[in-house]
Amino acid sequence: MWPDKSVSWCVSIWRKEYTIGNILKQSIDEVISQYMKFKCITIRDLLLFNEECAKCPYLKHCGLGCRANSIFYEGNFYKRDPLMCGIYCGGLFNYFLEKLNERLKIMVK
Repeated sequence: MWPDKSVSWCVSIWRKEYTIGNILKQSIDEVISQYMKFKCITIRDLLLFNEECAKCPYLKHCGLGCRANSIFYEGNFYKRDPLMCGIYCGGLFNYFLEKLNERLKIMVK
């Protein structure tokens, strides 16, 4: 919530154009109704606008990432989250998975 009592659907979103209401100007029910429009969006919904991610082998891990990152870095709610792409497609995920497996092998011995 902003100082003027505007409400955003995400704590990471501070841009005015992404507010979903204002508790001084609308009922709580109206604000919650607007919030639920964002809360109920599914990965399937997002994939309709994002063919690149639909083909990605890491989709089951990242779940299309963070919508706030999509807005900030790609300029669009429905685009990919480039930070998640960096983690998964950039090799960081596989690096950590490899290190975790090495550690587990040591612990099992």
